[in-house]
Amino acid sequence: MWRSVLGASLATAVLLVLTPLARGATLSVANNGVDAPGCGAKASPCRSISQAIANAAAGDAIVVGPGRYGAGIDTPAPGCGCVLAVNKAVAVASRDGAAATVIAGNEAPALQNVLIVAVGAAFGKPGKGFTITNTASPSGGHGIVIDGAGVTVVGNQLVRIGEGYVPAFGIWALSTSTGIRIEGNQVIGWPTGIGAFGTDTTVRKNVSVLNGLGIQLLSTAAAVGNVAAANAVGIELYDGSTAIGNATLGNTFAGVSAQTGLGVIEKNNFLGNACGVRHQTSNVAAVLDASPNYWGAASGPGSAPADPACSLFGAPITVAPFATKPFGAKVRIKP
Repeated sequence: MWRSVLGASLATAVLLVLTPLARGATLSVANNGVDAPGCGAKASPCRSISQAIANAAAGDAIVVGPGRYGAGIDTPAPGCGCVLAVNKAVAVASRDGAAATVIAGNEAPALQNVLIVAVGAAFGKPGKGFTITNTASPSGGHGIVIDGAGVTVVGNQLVRIGEGYVPAFGIWALSTSTGIRIEGNQVIGWPTGIGAFGTDTTVRKNVSVLNGLGIQLLSTAAAVGNVAAANAVGIELYDGSTAIGNATLGNTFAGVSAQTGLGVIEKNNFLGNACGVRHQTSNVAAVLDASPNYWGAASGPGSAPADPACSLFGAPITVAPFATKPFGAKVRIKP
């Protein structure tokens, strides 16, 4: 009896191993495609990403060929205030990478270019992302806005086009978002490059350059292994947020600007910033712990070649023990 039961169990196990797991469909989008309710096959791709999303089911993958998408091509979802809405749990990626695949929103009046609201949606992959522009909205103009849970945004290039200041974000995870991963993106020329305001959000191995604020974190968000260079402020921290293993380089106001009540600020490189860390609180009794970090010289914070530790209102900063050599904070982006 035991032999027959064991044999049946083994047979069932073998059958389970040999049975392929159910996978979602793959829909294609191309500049020579034609939008229709049935488009998406390789031989008959859709023209717009929005049509492919409309035709897709949760768990499907959408592969987008090189070229231009966005304003004038994609049809926004009703009420989204966006150019492209990812409102299904699909994985959207480009075939040839961000350098050749553009979602242009700079001629659209919408508040944001790409809005991601579906739980578990994925936008981009390493080397398979998109170039995303701002929109023409005078009160927004954000590149990617995340308002959902479990969303990943990976491998994209966010480029702001045009002059004039609006309070726009390259990538913005709203306070309503949870469990977000923003990784391996390059963000250039925004008032705020990346804003992560939701809980359990990780901003990891991104490059944020030539922005007002490179990375701005609230709540329990963490910045890990990013490069923030040539911004006004490299990384701005509030409300328990954390900065670990980042490189802040040549930022004109501060590498890290911080309030009290934070998580850790450690294993970061501060090189060529006006201040390695700037303590922003007006509570002069509040101590900011900024150890251990590398301040640009083996002797710790100070005058050039080191970065100074600065306090706006005179509140103390703990810097010892400090690192005597740089940490290995390097990011290689493949747009």
